[in-house]
Amino acid sequence: MTVIESRGSRGADRSKKLLRSLEYATDIKNFRVSADGTLVKRPKSRLLYKFNSAVDGMIRCYIGGSVHTIVAFASRLIEIADDGTLSSIGWVGTGGNLMFYFNGSIYTINKNGMYSYDGTTFDTVSGYVPCVLTACTPDGAGTPFEQINLITSERRQQYCADGSAKRYRITEDGVEAVTAVTVNGTALTDGWVYDETANAVDFTSAPAKGLNNVEIRYRTATNAADRERIFGCRFAMQFGGNSDGRIFLWGNDKYPNYRFYSELAGGVPSVDYFPVNNYTVIGNSSITSIVQQYDRQLIFTPDSAYYSYCELKTDALGNTVSSFPVFSLNGSKGCIFRTNGCSIDNRPVTLCRDGLNLWESTTVENEKNAVCFSAPLGDYFGSAGSDGFAMADVQFLRELLFSDGTNCFVYNYGNGAWYGYTGMGFDSYTSYGNDFLYSVKGAIYIMSADGSAAGTVPECVWEAKNISPGSEGRADITGFFTDVSISGDVKLKLTFTPGDGSGAKNVTFAYPAGTNRSFRLECRPMLKRVGPFGIRMSVSGAGDCDIHGMGIVIRNRERNYRNGISKRN
Repeated sequence: MTVIESRGSRGADRSKKLLRSLEYATDIKNFRVSADGTLVKRPKSRLLYKFNSAVDGMIRCYIGGSVHTIVAFASRLIEIADDGTLSSIGWVGTGGNLMFYFNGSIYTINKNGMYSYDGTTFDTVSGYVPCVLTACTPDGAGTPFEQINLITSERRQQYCADGSAKRYRITEDGVEAVTAVTVNGTALTDGWVYDETANAVDFTSAPAKGLNNVEIRYRTATNAADRERIFGCRFAMQFGGNSDGRIFLWGNDKYPNYRFYSELAGGVPSVDYFPVNNYTVIGNSSITSIVQQYDRQLIFTPDSAYYSYCELKTDALGNTVSSFPVFSLNGSKGCIFRTNGCSIDNRPVTLCRDGLNLWESTTVENEKNAVCFSAPLGDYFGSAGSDGFAMADVQFLRELLFSDGTNCFVYNYGNGAWYGYTGMGFDSYTSYGNDFLYSVKGAIYIMSADGSAAGTVPECVWEAKNISPGSEGRADITGFFTDVSISGDVKLKLTFTPGDGSGAKNVTFAYPAGTNRSFRLECRPMLKRVGPFGIRMSVSGAGDCDIHGMGIVIRNRERNYRNGISKRN
């Protein structure tokens, strides 16, 4: 007799053509592998709300003293309470919505503009008005100061009054209107008029002499193409060296290889100031992902990788400014689908043409920058392409979810195990603390670390095909055992199948509600004269069932040389 026993699971491995132990399975669905190798039911997911079509975006975060779940749907921002109650926040128009948190508020960007919500107040973001010229003489000659803002057509110009001039010329042509005039910090409602022909503001009385004490705010024609650069982006991240004071945007279909980033507004981190020159063109291919790794950005295109960091420089005026230079990291691997990016244990994850890769910390181009870790999934990525894929990091479970639109492959980066979750092909997701929310065609579910969700878990399956009996000839499978802990209503079904698929043996165990015990479950499959064989174990019902290990008992059979099989000694 031979006993093959496993004290715990190490996950699924489709690449193994012949299994010689029970540590690995061919497929694991809706079980997760705990730190000690126990198979446990995945956490329950509770339906939070069902919309009648896919949502345009969602975010869950802490603002205004409490946790909020915000969804963009049917041109509106909608808050969903944890009991499923809806409340309308404001109108944002149709189209995909990029949503992110910055400095105490939720921001939403779509083709119509930018909007903010701080938990109480909803506003349209009009944009920071830059001071384009400073220290100007009344005739308009001055020193360039701030760049124009892509998301607003308003500007400011500051003058040093000489005490006698009444006319102050605006340097820029194409002024549509003067929107404000300030002298010595006081906004004037009268005492001035804009002369459109002279492109100047005429004062009734000359402003007193001073340093930058006259400011004229004006508006030019709105440039829709400028606004589209920012409002057409679909991905965002906060970055900026030690302070993370900038918002970086990418994923604009009309500017696919552009990376845009915000600037300080009056010395303060801001999301509403995107200077016209704050962008980088990354190669000739679309940017597919940007992920932070320590104090650096890793920037990916389908077949290349780059890195960037915050570098402080001094401009011509003596001001210290931040720049974000870009350098090549890897010329053969990148990320083949657009995603907001994931990082596990500070190692970015991308889908390359050879599968999922982890990127090590380095700034030197080397073939070891990226290491493929999805080999246990076999050739799945080679045949599935990249359409409809999405990645999410569920930190409280230490799981990386990889959705193909229907189901999820799960990589447990705590123990390196692979398994799968059915019915979780999310199209959008958000995570905060110990809650993970995901949307499947408009149905929004919440999964929590404490297991408090009142939903159900689909059938859990552990299946191992082509298990070698370890014999040079054929063998009899005379016994199977597994250590289980059962709580509540559980149905456990075992199927033993010879390698040729004939004569499968089924054994079913049913435990009623109220069951609460740990024990060794045993059965006698009595598969006779088999070579490689398979075992399928399924668990259903509302109760919990933990699988702590399993084993099989094998009786080897002797065969003679006439049958072409050598005799065991």
